[in-house]
Amino acid sequence: MTVGDIISLGALLAGKDDVSADFAAGLANDSDNDVKKFYTAYNLTISELCEEVEPITTTERVAAEDGKIYYSDLSKKATRIIDVTADGKPLAFKIFPQYVSVDATAANITYAYAPEYVTDGGAICPYDEKTFSKRTLATAVAAEYLITVGLFEEAVTLRKAFEDAISVYAIKKKRKNMKKRVWA
Repeated sequence: MTVGDIISLGALLAGKDDVSADFAAGLANDSDNDVKKFYTAYNLTISELCEEVEPITTTERVAAEDGKIYYSDLSKKATRIIDVTADGKPLAFKIFPQYVSVDATAANITYAYAPEYVTDGGAICPYDEKTFSKRTLATAVAAEYLITVGLFEEAVTLRKAFEDAISVYAIKKKRKNMKKRVWA
Protein backbone atom coordinates (compact mmCIF):
# COMPACT_ATOMS: atom_id res chain seq x y z
CA MET A 1 0.00 0.00 0.00
CA THR A 2 1.29 3.42 -0.87
CA VAL A 3 1.47 6.55 1.24
CA GLY A 4 -0.96 8.18 -1.20
CA ASP A 5 -3.50 5.37 -0.68
CA ILE A 6 -3.38 5.87 3.08
CA ILE A 7 -3.55 9.66 2.93
CA SER A 8 -6.36 9.55 0.36
CA LEU A 9 -8.52 7.50 2.72
CA GLY A 10 -7.42 9.64 5.69
CA ALA A 11 -8.41 12.81 3.86
CA LEU A 12 -11.79 11.26 3.06
CA LEU A 13 -12.30 10.39 6.74
CA ALA A 14 -11.34 13.97 7.66
CA GLY A 15 -13.90 15.41 5.23
CA LYS A 16 -11.34 16.71 2.74
CA ASP A 17 -12.77 15.14 -0.42
CA ASP A 18 -10.72 17.34 -2.75
CA VAL A 19 -7.42 16.34 -1.12
CA SER A 20 -8.53 12.70 -1.11
CA ALA A 21 -9.25 12.84 -4.84
CA ASP A 22 -5.87 14.48 -5.55
CA PHE A 23 -3.98 11.75 -3.66
CA ALA A 24 -6.07 8.99 -5.28
CA ALA A 25 -5.21 10.39 -8.72
CA GLY A 26 -1.56 10.95 -7.85
CA LEU A 27 -1.97 14.69 -8.34
CA ALA A 28 -1.36 15.95 -4.79
CA ASN A 29 0.49 19.28 -4.92
CA ASP A 30 3.30 19.44 -2.34
CA SER A 31 2.95 23.22 -2.08
CA ASP A 32 -0.68 22.98 -0.92
CA ASN A 33 -0.99 23.63 2.82
CA ASP A 34 -3.48 20.80 3.44
CA VAL A 35 -1.31 18.32 1.51
CA LYS A 36 1.67 19.28 3.68
CA LYS A 37 -0.43 18.76 6.82
CA PHE A 38 -1.52 15.32 5.63
CA TYR A 39 2.09 14.31 4.95
CA THR A 40 3.01 15.50 8.44
CA ALA A 41 0.08 13.55 9.91
CA TYR A 42 1.18 10.41 8.03
CA ASN A 43 4.79 10.76 9.21
CA LEU A 44 3.71 11.30 12.82
CA THR A 45 1.51 8.20 12.66
CA ILE A 46 4.24 5.96 11.27
CA SER A 47 6.77 7.34 13.74
CA GLU A 48 4.45 6.71 16.69
CA LEU A 49 3.72 3.16 15.58
CA CYS A 50 7.36 2.22 15.05
CA GLU A 51 8.42 3.71 18.39
CA GLU A 52 5.58 2.49 20.57
CA VAL A 53 3.78 -0.44 18.94
CA GLU A 54 5.58 -2.33 16.17
CA PRO A 55 9.16 -1.49 15.23
CA ILE A 56 10.16 -1.47 11.58
CA THR A 57 13.08 -3.85 11.11
CA THR A 58 15.59 -4.81 8.46
CA THR A 59 18.56 -7.13 8.14
CA GLU A 60 21.69 -6.34 6.18
CA ARG A 61 25.15 -7.77 5.72
CA VAL A 62 27.85 -5.38 6.92
CA ALA A 63 31.64 -5.55 7.07
CA ALA A 64 33.14 -5.10 10.52
CA GLU A 65 36.22 -2.86 10.78
CA ASP A 66 38.41 -4.23 13.59
CA GLY A 67 35.37 -6.06 14.98
CA LYS A 68 33.20 -2.92 14.90
CA ILE A 69 30.06 -2.33 12.88
CA TYR A 70 29.52 1.41 12.82
CA TYR A 71 25.94 2.68 12.79
CA SER A 72 26.95 5.09 10.03
CA ASP A 73 27.65 2.06 7.79
CA LEU A 74 24.03 0.91 8.03
CA SER A 75 21.66 1.94 5.27
CA LYS A 76 19.01 3.20 7.72
CA LYS A 77 19.04 5.08 11.04
CA ALA A 78 19.16 2.29 13.65
CA THR A 79 17.14 2.75 16.84
CA ARG A 80 17.73 -0.70 18.35
CA ILE A 81 19.95 -3.68 17.52
CA ILE A 82 17.93 -6.87 17.61
CA ASP A 83 20.27 -9.63 16.45
CA VAL A 84 23.69 -10.25 14.91
CA THR A 85 24.58 -13.46 13.05
CA ALA A 86 27.35 -14.85 10.89
CA ASP A 87 27.03 -17.94 8.71
CA GLY A 88 23.53 -18.48 10.11
CA LYS A 89 24.76 -18.67 13.71
CA PRO A 90 24.13 -16.09 16.43
CA LEU A 91 27.06 -13.87 17.34
CA ALA A 92 27.73 -12.33 20.72
CA PHE A 93 27.74 -8.55 20.44
CA LYS A 94 28.11 -5.46 22.59
CA ILE A 95 26.40 -2.19 21.89
CA PHE A 96 28.33 1.07 22.12
CA PRO A 97 27.21 4.64 21.28
CA GLN A 98 28.90 4.67 17.83
CA TYR A 99 29.07 0.98 16.91
CA VAL A 100 28.30 -2.66 17.65
CA SER A 101 31.27 -4.80 18.66
CA VAL A 102 31.43 -8.34 17.21
CA ASP A 103 34.01 -11.08 16.88
CA ALA A 104 33.82 -11.35 13.07
CA THR A 105 34.93 -9.59 9.89
CA ALA A 106 31.36 -9.38 8.54
CA ALA A 107 27.94 -10.08 9.97
CA ASN A 108 24.22 -9.95 9.29
CA ILE A 109 22.73 -7.35 11.58
CA THR A 110 19.01 -7.11 12.28
CA TYR A 111 17.87 -3.79 13.66
CA ALA A 112 14.87 -1.55 14.18
CA TYR A 113 15.09 1.77 12.42
CA ALA A 114 13.46 5.18 12.33
CA PRO A 115 11.51 5.80 9.13
CA GLU A 116 12.49 8.68 6.87
CA TYR A 117 10.15 11.65 6.46
CA VAL A 118 7.97 10.97 3.41
CA THR A 119 6.68 13.59 0.96
CA ASP A 120 5.90 11.30 -1.96
CA GLY A 121 2.47 9.75 -2.34
CA GLY A 122 3.95 6.96 -4.46
CA ALA A 123 6.27 5.78 -1.67
CA ILE A 124 5.50 2.40 -0.14
CA CYS A 125 4.37 2.34 3.49
CA PRO A 126 6.80 0.34 5.68
CA TYR A 127 3.83 -1.56 7.16
CA ASP A 128 1.84 -4.00 5.07
CA GLU A 129 -1.85 -4.84 5.34
CA LYS A 130 -1.03 -7.90 7.48
CA THR A 131 0.42 -5.65 10.18
CA PHE A 132 -1.89 -2.61 10.09
CA SER A 133 -4.77 -2.17 7.68
CA LYS A 134 -4.99 0.84 5.41
CA ARG A 135 -8.10 1.93 7.30
CA THR A 136 -6.31 1.81 10.67
CA LEU A 137 -3.45 3.95 9.37
CA ALA A 138 -5.81 6.33 7.57
CA THR A 139 -7.89 6.78 10.75
CA ALA A 140 -4.76 7.86 12.64
CA VAL A 141 -3.71 10.18 9.81
CA ALA A 142 -7.16 11.79 9.77
CA ALA A 143 -7.09 12.27 13.56
CA GLU A 144 -3.64 13.89 13.42
CA TYR A 145 -4.78 16.19 10.61
CA LEU A 146 -7.95 17.20 12.45
CA ILE A 147 -5.92 18.13 15.53
CA THR A 148 -3.72 20.44 13.44
CA VAL A 149 -6.74 22.30 12.05
CA GLY A 150 -8.43 22.63 15.46
CA LEU A 151 -11.26 20.12 15.06
CA PHE A 152 -10.62 18.45 18.40
CA GLU A 153 -13.94 16.64 18.93
CA GLU A 154 -13.74 14.96 15.53
CA ALA A 155 -10.07 14.12 16.15
CA VAL A 156 -10.86 12.49 19.49
CA THR A 157 -13.46 10.23 17.88
CA LEU A 158 -11.06 9.06 15.16
CA ARG A 159 -8.16 8.75 17.61
CA LYS A 160 -10.28 6.46 19.81
CA ALA A 161 -11.07 4.24 16.79
CA PHE A 162 -7.34 4.09 15.97
CA GLU A 163 -6.38 3.21 19.55
CA ASP A 164 -9.06 0.49 19.65
CA ALA A 165 -7.65 -1.05 16.46
CA ILE A 166 -4.11 -0.94 17.86
CA SER A 167 -5.30 -2.59 21.10
CA VAL A 168 -6.81 -5.44 19.11
CA TYR A 169 -3.53 -5.80 17.19
CA ALA A 170 -1.50 -5.88 20.42
CA ILE A 171 -3.77 -8.51 21.96
CA LYS A 172 -3.58 -10.72 18.84
CA LYS A 173 0.20 -10.39 18.73
CA LYS A 174 0.54 -11.32 22.38
CA ARG A 175 -1.74 -14.32 21.98
CA LYS A 176 0.36 -15.67 19.10
CA ASN A 177 3.38 -15.74 21.37
CA MET A 178 1.67 -17.50 24.25
CA LYS A 179 2.69 -21.08 24.86
CA LYS A 180 -0.06 -23.66 24.84
CA ARG A 181 -0.93 -25.22 28.12
CA VAL A 182 0.04 -28.80 28.69
CA TRP A 183 -2.14 -30.84 30.98
CA ALA A 184 -0.30 -33.64 32.67
